[in-house]
Amino acid sequence: MTKNAAVWMDVIDWSQVDIELEKENRDWMKATKLQSSQGHSTSGSSTFGNETPESRILSRVRRSFSESQPPPPVHFPKRQYRPIDFSLLSDKLTILPALQDDIATLVNFAIGSRDQIATCAALDLEYLEALPQMYFNLRRTVEELVACPGVRNQACSGPAHVVLNFAEKRARHHVIERVDKNREQYINLVKILERGVGDVIPISAVRVETAITLLARAVATKTKHRESVLESASFLFYHLVSLVNDSIRASPSMRQFFSHCIDALGNEFIAPFPEKTRTLLYHMLEHRRLAPLLAPIFSPNANPDDFVAMYQKIAGTFLEDPDLSFSLLSKFDVQSWLKANCPTLSDRQNFVAIVGQSLAACGLAPPTNLGPVFEIFRSHLRLLFRHQFPSLYDNVIQLLLNHTGKQ
Repeated sequence: MTKNAAVWMDVIDWSQVDIELEKENRDWMKATKLQSSQGHSTSGSSTFGNETPESRILSRVRRSFSESQPPPPVHFPKRQYRPIDFSLLSDKLTILPALQDDIATLVNFAIGSRDQIATCAALDLEYLEALPQMYFNLRRTVEELVACPGVRNQACSGPAHVVLNFAEKRARHHVIERVDKNREQYINLVKILERGVGDVIPISAVRVETAITLLARAVATKTKHRESVLESASFLFYHLVSLVNDSIRASPSMRQFFSHCIDALGNEFIAPFPEKTRTLLYHMLEHRRLAPLLAPIFSPNANPDDFVAMYQKIAGTFLEDPDLSFSLLSKFDVQSWLKANCPTLSDRQNFVAIVGQSLAACGLAPPTNLGPVFEIFRSHLRLLFRHQFPSLYDNVIQLLLNHTGKQ
């Protein structure tokens, strides 16, 4: 009546629909089972009965997937750097020529890196100085005549005279051009820095580290060239130390590399050998700017025979550089030296005299910069005084009376 073609869901016999679907399902299952049985009978059912489940699974897998391939061949990369002849490293006359090009490459890179960083900082400083000068305010006065339309049919006597005082923004075009050129130079420099260092710098660094590894391995295996290797390694150690300058300190990568190499050489060829401790101390006192780099390697307790002499050398120069003297004197473990080495009474008396002279040089009220060193001397004197008490009682009392009387 309404000509609506939609299905009337409420009059469908859903139970009959379920019966029909179940019947269609049974007929489909029968047909499928019949086809499967016919296929097995025609494909050789006599051999199928002899196959095990495992063999059937494997045969099905072989038909479905391709056979596994052997692993790809391994290609070892070729060495990117020239091999180092160990015979050149075991002689101090040939070790530097063997590594000269590599060390020079690293030093030149540090110099170039410092110059680039300095240029970048200079460009930024020039940019910051030029920014406030790009524009300026110009004071102006403008007079305007404003028409008067009149009010309630009353005419005005004439237009209003308005005076405007204001600051007008003006540009300094030569400064703007300079700023644009500055930023262009800065962007070009940043692009150069982002390119990386290439292969030359890593190869040179690897060659130097390989040389240090070969030297350490030769000493560890106690080869017949051990003494010459120790001499050669020490020579390389002090050569690398002498190259550390402001350029290397300004380059983070080179500062870390040289610090690593110096630390490795020092711990392998300097610190374990007592006879080299005194030379290291003299080198630090002569080149004080390198002391922070070498101080971690300095171990005076490893050389008990020169313990007092090294202490006296530092105590004689502490007024010139109290901070350096404090860092070096803190390396002296006086208590361990007294217990482990049992120094003679004359050595201890000599030690007390050195400490007493240092305390006298500080004065009764030492200035602020001498405060840490003064406390070091006091603690060492206290340890000497208590060791095998009262063997040094007279010396300490006499020392205190003499110096307090003079002051």
